[in-house]
Amino acid sequence: MAGTLGSLVVDITCRACRTAKSIDNFYRGGRDRLCKPCALAENKRWRANNPGKAREIKRKWAENNRDKMRVARAARADRVNEVNRQRYAANPEKFKARAAAYKALNREKYIAYGRSNYAKHAEARRQSRRDEYRLNREKFRERNARNRASSMLSAARGRAKLKGLSFDLDLEFVRGLLSNNSCEVSGLPFDLSPGKHANGPSLDRKDANLGYTKDNVRIVLYCINVMAHNWGVEPILEMADAIRARRAGRR
Repeated sequence: MAGTLGSLVVDITCRACRTAKSIDNFYRGGRDRLCKPCALAENKRWRANNPGKAREIKRKWAENNRDKMRVARAARADRVNEVNRQRYAANPEKFKARAAAYKALNREKYIAYGRSNYAKHAEARRQSRRDEYRLNREKFRERNARNRASSMLSAARGRAKLKGLSFDLDLEFVRGLLSNNSCEVSGLPFDLSPGKHANGPSLDRKDANLGYTKDNVRIVLYCINVMAHNWGVEPILEMADAIRARRAGRR
């Protein structure tokens, strides 16, 4: 039997294991006549014998209790994270060694996952950078100007090494050229936004037969450098004069 008689507490006998236990060992305040261990075992047997019904009941309960599920998952994640933090803090070297060993055994798997994850989120990253650039345009222009000088210097050093040319440029010299923010041939301002484009800055050798030296380098628009690489600056100037004259004649 179950319940209380006045101040007398009466134990309940489980109908499965036939063991008398206190009411705390039963679900629903003793209305369920199976004790908790027997109820769990019975529930497990029923789910094994009725997998389809068990999945449907679980799905319907989850649909009707989304908020409870969300709170429970968050609480469980917090508990797991706290336990993991405590374990890591107690023996960090052990976890680092384990992680390094796992990565070494699964190197190809890590590489494949990294590539697929990068490709999956590539467009989202690009859009995020575009949005951030639009919101902080001036900040990015200043940072790009600083970084652009370093990248231009590094690229010029690599080209000089590849072609066996002399090289005596330094970062301060390139930053000084870039600080004018205008092409030395056309006078047009540079576009310092990310990426390679026609109006971006570029280091040009005045004499293509000589190396990257301070007396032989100027900073020009990228499009001018590309054209001058093949034909020199004079044909570009002649073409610009012809275009200007033709446009003036149409007015």
